[in-house]
Amino acid sequence: MWILELENGLPPLAWNELLQKTSEAHNSDMINRKYYSHISPEKLSFHDRIVNSQYDPLFTGESLGMLSFNLYVDPIKAVEGIFENMIRDELNPDLNYARNIFNKEFTEIGISFMSTTFSLSRDSILNAYLVIADFAKPVQNRNYILGNIYNLGENQPESLLLSEKTIPEKEYAKKLLFNKGWAPEKSYDNFVLWVNNLTEGWSVQVSPGYLGTYQIQIPANTFYSIDLYSNNQTTPSNRVVNIGTGVNKMVDFGLNQINY
Repeated sequence: MWILELENGLPPLAWNELLQKTSEAHNSDMINRKYYSHISPEKLSFHDRIVNSQYDPLFTGESLGMLSFNLYVDPIKAVEGIFENMIRDELNPDLNYARNIFNKEFTEIGISFMSTTFSLSRDSILNAYLVIADFAKPVQNRNYILGNIYNLGENQPESLLLSEKTIPEKEYAKKLLFNKGWAPEKSYDNFVLWVNNLTEGWSVQVSPGYLGTYQIQIPANTFYSIDLYSNNQTTPSNRVVNIGTGVNKMVDFGLNQINY
């Protein structure tokens, strides 16, 4: 049940560039030297690789995933399928896989996704996607606020959207209005985000990342506010005020949704 408990279960993982580089380097090495393992031909483990990257870890872990196919598989669908298999394997007690995704100790992650080809015989060439996820917790504890910026849906009056004549059109309109969850197609990167540490008295502007993501380190036990400015506004359209809890916390912003 702790896996499903959002408030007291798994905190979000912060993105770490060193872990990303270790996952990319190992992925490239597996492709170039044609092997599939946590251990390199030189007997280097993922822990060795992470330490060698100048990351100082308290705990480390690594998950591998692969999807092979003949013709073409959409990369987004491939990623979904690979991570579904990773999750299923971790939850299967018969496989005795290490729990990395479902591990409360890890706080940071780096992920590599690459494509390659390989042959099982002279006349058989297959395509493949490879995923490596490197997990860690640093010796010096770091905590982050991270999340996504996204559109809530069509900016049309409810009466206009619900005036469609057919029932399927009405149902589609309702989904546009009421489905407020984040999705890649809803991502929004035309914004300015200011994070203000109210306890220590500093502010920093955070630039949007891929698909409207953001991440900022917040010390524990300090009050902070996050102000979101979109479309060249001079006053924030969204604001969150909270206190650093000592663990990573996810705060998503849906445009036109005020959070005080």
